[in-house]
Amino acid sequence: MLNGFAQNRSNRSETPEERAGGAGAVSKCEHMNFRASVEVARLTDGDLVTRYSADIKINCIECHTPFHFIGIPAGLSPSHPSVSFGGDELRAPIAPGLKIDHRLIPNEA
Repeated sequence: MLNGFAQNRSNRSETPEERAGGAGAVSKCEHMNFRASVEVARLTDGDLVTRYSADIKINCIECHTPFHFIGIPAGLSPSHPSVSFGGDELRAPIAPGLKIDHRLIPNEA
C-alpha cells in the first residue's frame, strides 16, 4: 500500500481486447443497449448484379464489446450465411422482394 492506494505490482498493460471488453476481459457491463451496423453489398458479374450480401456487426453501446455470432461457419459464401474468421461479423446472402424459401432446422437433441 502506498499513501493509502494499492500499488499495482504488475507491469502488464491491458490488451486492446481487454480495454474493449473482449477476449480475456472481465466486464462488469450488463450489455443492455446495442448498436448494429449493416453494410449491403451488390455482388456482380461484370455490370450485372447477380446477388446481394449483408455484413452485420453488433457492439455494446456502453462498453463497446463486439458480439460474436454462434454456430455459423467462417468464410465467404454467396449462397449461405458465414462469419468472419474472428466471428464478429455475420455475412448473410439477401435478396430483394418477399419470396420465402426457409428450411426448418430440426431441434438439436
